[in-house]
Parts: sequence; C-alpha cells; structure tokens
Amino acid sequence: MSVTVIGWDGSPAQAARLDEAALVIGPAALLAELKVSAPTASDDALPQVLDDHLEHGEGPAVVVAQGDPGFFGAVRALRAHGVKPEVLPAKALATSAFACAGLHWEDALVVSPAGPHQLARAVNACRAHPKVAVLCVPGVGPSELARELAPTTPRALIVCEDLGGPAQRVTHSRMGEATTRPWKDPDVVLVLDPAHHSRERAWVAGARPGPREWALPFGTGLPPRYARSCWPSWVRGSAIWSGTWARARVRSPSSAPGSALRSSPSNATRTPAPGCAPACSPTASRSR
Repeated sequence: MSVTVIGWDGSPAQAARLDEAALVIGPAALLAELKVSAPTASDDALPQVLDDHLEHGEGPAVVVAQGDPGFFGAVRALRAHGVKPEVLPAKALATSAFACAGLHWEDALVVSPAGPHQLARAVNACRAHPKVAVLCVPGVGPSELARELAPTTPRALIVCEDLGGPAQRVTHSRMGEATTRPWKDPDVVLVLDPAHHSRERAWVAGARPGPREWALPFGTGLPPRYARSCWPSWVRGSAIWSGTWARARVRSPSSAPGSALRSSPSNATRTPAPGCAPACSPTASRSR
C-alpha cells in the first residue's frame, strides 16, 4: 500500500493523487479548503492514523501539507516511523517568504517552533542572528515575537500571510505596530537586523552559530578537544537554540583586563575557560 506526501500547490499531478486516495491526512484547515471526496483525518496523530489505515484499510494514503514536507514537515515523522513515502513537494514557505521580500537567504537561519512553549527559543534565535525566518504556529507569530524582542533588540519584521494563496499579503512592519495590528494566520515572519549587511559571498548555506561578539567566534577560541571538556553540555548543543550561551558573552580585553577568555584565537587556545578543571590545560589534554 503506497503512501504519498504532498506539499500542496494545486498542480495536476497532485490533484490526481488526491483523486486516487483512499485516505487523505492533513491539517484541518487545508483539508477543508481542498474538499476532497475521500475520507479524511487530522494529522495531529499522523503515525497512529496511518498505521490504522495500513492495517485495516485499503488503497493508497495521501498526507497533504503546505510547502515542502521534507523541510520541518511530515516526511521526517514518517521516516522515523519506518515509512518510506513518495514525496511531491511544493515550494518551501521560507523560500516563498524571502522571494516575496526580494531578499537572498543563503545566510539565513530558519526556525520552526513546535508551539508557544518554544517561543523563547525562537526569540533567542532572533536575538542572536541578524536574519531569521520563523515558521509561524499558533502562539508564535509576529505579535508574540515583537512583544518579546522589544525594546532591547531592534529588528525589522516582514510578515508573510497566506503565501501562494488568494489572500497573500507581505507586510513590512515595525515591532510596535506588529504587537497591535490584527494578523490573519501568518505563515512566516522574517526577523531582520537593519544594521546587518552581508559583505562576503557565502559558499555554505545556513547561518553561522552566532555573531562575533556572542560567546566564542566560530572557528576560533578553544580547540574542540578543550571545549568538549571545558564547556558544559548546554553550551555545546541546545544552547544555540535556547539562547543560554548569550549569558556567556565574551568581553573584549580592553573592557575586562583580567578575563580568562579573550576574543583572539591565540589567547583563547592558551588559557582555559573560567572554572575549568585542570584537565582542560593543553598539557593535560595531550597526555590523554
């Protein structure tokens, strides 16, 4: 029994798959818009619904979504569940958002919060990076982002609503305006630092771990073998998203004469981080 994942864009090939489907699974709002003739089910419990159909149902199943389902979408959940679907993607929402804004985005960070409980993570990413696309969910939209960012982090917002749909709207908004005006189910919010300008041509897509003045610069500082033993786990992994590394901001030598960590690679590699065990010293590490 086949399983097809569709990023809906209205193409004839996708419409034909919907007509052939014995079960269509997807977000309630999108299913109501499509008005398919086959039985439908919400994607809130996607693996369980699909398992039930594969065991008791007949005919192909179609999972329908917006944008590219291989990018923060249903494909990951299905593969993790042991299902190898055929995928018919549409243009990713982040791609459409940057295109509508007329911006390049190989240097952008894209975050997809799972719900309002991850609002702080999304906000911290917007604080740490100059160009962020936030894929909106209920509780994480332009109003919530602007409210949390203001007034300490000045950002420009570009709010994209109903991308690719009949009510598509792209709005350039100040943060104060974003907290008060009504929004109609936004898809993506681009959070941009107005002072940031890309000067170098990038050859690797994706944002760097953080601006130079936050924690240790990328590619400098403690070598990995020292960092693994000196830095706690929240700095090495989830801190990039949670923003806790922002509290470990490195001060310049002029402002902190006695600081153990310096922004230059030479000093950082010679001096262990504050509070490190003796094993963090270069001599101790080489002896292991």
